[in-house]
Amino acid sequence: MSVPFLHRDVPAVVRAAQLLGITGAAGLAGAIIGISTFTVPAILQAPAPLAAKQWSNVYGRGKVFAPPIAVAVGAIFGALAYREYNGNTAALGLYTAAAVLAPSIAPYTLTVMAKTNAALDRKAEDAGVEDAAMEKEETVHGLVDYWASLNLVRGLMMLASAGLGAWASLTATEVLGLDKIELLSGANRMG
Repeated sequence: MSVPFLHRDVPAVVRAAQLLGITGAAGLAGAIIGISTFTVPAILQAPAPLAAKQWSNVYGRGKVFAPPIAVAVGAIFGALAYREYNGNTAALGLYTAAAVLAPSIAPYTLTVMAKTNAALDRKAEDAGVEDAAMEKEETVHGLVDYWASLNLVRGLMMLASAGLGAWASLTATEVLGLDKIELLSGANRMG
């Protein structure tokens, strides 16, 4: 009776790429989701002019580091997908989906979030203008709150990319029977 054994000789550089892709995507997902769940609630406690400036500061820092990480993660998963091109079709599909999903946070930001980002940028520039007379959707607090929801979607996109990359890495493992494994030394000396 053969008992399945998970095994695959994978070069160290491939394991390193898997590690970088998964941790890069998961780390960026955590940072983005953390902004929506931890930073924005603190920003919402500030008066409107200060809240607009704080949002601008957080957003400005994020747009410096997030896009290069997302593109790098996409490139890593793309390279891993290419490696699976003639092999495991499940891993190929999962790596490809992860590779497309990671950098897609940039077009999402430039399309879906553009109007909200522009409105908040204007509020940050005009931080001295009174906010009380405006409707809820147009107040700094309303805009920042709505932005946090849109930003959460970006974080979930990166989290999905990390999950797909991890799933692909596990899918790429072959199952061998224990009868296929031989001992080359040690207990196998007697013949």
